Amino acid sequence: MDPQMDGQSYPFSKLCMILFAYELDRRLRANAQQIAINTVNPGLMTETGLAKNKSRFTPTVLSQFAGIIGTAKDSGKMITDLITADKFAAGPVRYFDRSSDKPVLSSNLSYDEQVQAELWNFSMGAVDLKDNE
Repeated sequence: MDPQMDGQSYPFSKLCMILFAYELDRRLRANAQQIAINTVNPGLMTETGLAKNKSRFTPTVLSQFAGIIGTAKDSGKMITDLITADKFAAGPVRYFDRSSDKPVLSSNLSYDEQVQAELWNFSMGAVDLKDNE
């Protein structure tokens, strides 16, 4: 299947990002390390050029996804804030949706610790790193 036509790749990549963040947070806490872990869904940014096939962004489709469309500027600001603002510098792992500064719940699957660990182990193997846990 053409990766550009695969509608599951993007949501799957976001799920993996969240799973990895939760597992990283768990491992840091297990080692008494306090590092803020924040993850964010930047939203659908049609103006970035990341989508190779923009023909699917018809007015009808865009109207169906109006609630999740973001801009690169707003998403960039959110990511910058997550990195630099004091209010995001402590606490348990958090997931943010688009430019909201309030954490939201992620999918039920993202809280599955077995799936988190499996992704962690796969990732460590894929980059040929040893796990120190």
